[in-house]
Amino acid sequence: IIDYTDMSKLRPQLVGVNAIVHLGGLAHNMDGSYNLEDYVAANTSNTLSLAKASRDAKLNRFIFISSIAVNGSDTNDRHPFIEEDIPNPVTYYGQSKRMAEDVIKDIFKNSSTDFVILRPPLIYGPNCPGNFQTLLRLVSIFRILPFGALEERKSMLYIENFLDAIFCALRSSGAANQIFILGDSEVLTLKEIIDILMAEFHGINMLNLPIKPSVLKLLVRIIGKQEHWQKFTAQLEVNPDKFYRMTNWQPPYNAREGLKQTAKRI
Repeated sequence: IIDYTDMSKLRPQLVGVNAIVHLGGLAHNMDGSYNLEDYVAANTSNTLSLAKASRDAKLNRFIFISSIAVNGSDTNDRHPFIEEDIPNPVTYYGQSKRMAEDVIKDIFKNSSTDFVILRPPLIYGPNCPGNFQTLLRLVSIFRILPFGALEERKSMLYIENFLDAIFCALRSSGAANQIFILGDSEVLTLKEIIDILMAEFHGINMLNLPIKPSVLKLLVRIIGKQEHWQKFTAQLEVNPDKFYRMTNWQPPYNAREGLKQTAKRI
């Protein structure tokens, strides 16, 4: 399917289908070339068409992979994100995902098809894109890094845990018509994340120096990478207890295991 708005092509694809897991969308925008309309077309309009076709085909369940960006961009000076928070998306990506969530809730209201909306934080694993891939390359090359004083807490989700959570959402009756925040069972600081990765790449021959964040921030400003640094060091913590509780799900890997597996398979 090339054009998701072409219902004549979309509907036949759903014949005999029991459930949909909708992961398609526009996410990483490294050069800043996409505008809000681009994100809405990819993340909202296409979701609208697929949801309508799923409802008309009377599928049992529609699972939509949203994003923690619907809640906001960071949890600096606030509690971890929970489902009951008032959405506060600050990026075009997050705004388009929130609009898609609203579309889904409206379309499946009073429908025989139920929905599940999942909001994951950063998903990591081998060959992951974006800033985490940049961090992996950096850590794999250098045995000495200056990030030992970064205590910001980062909720993340290992790819194998993410896949397991999706299968759980497909099976669980307790997940019907719910929004869930996902996350690994353990929240690590940036220092801990980098230490674990460095130890996996370099063993004991590594050193993560505790350089003051103010000094690092100055250096970043000099080389013109303030925006990347701000995103990298922003605290983002989530509370995924609702999904754990309502579906009886337990992630097969803890965060430390996930990081070690990621480093081994880079």
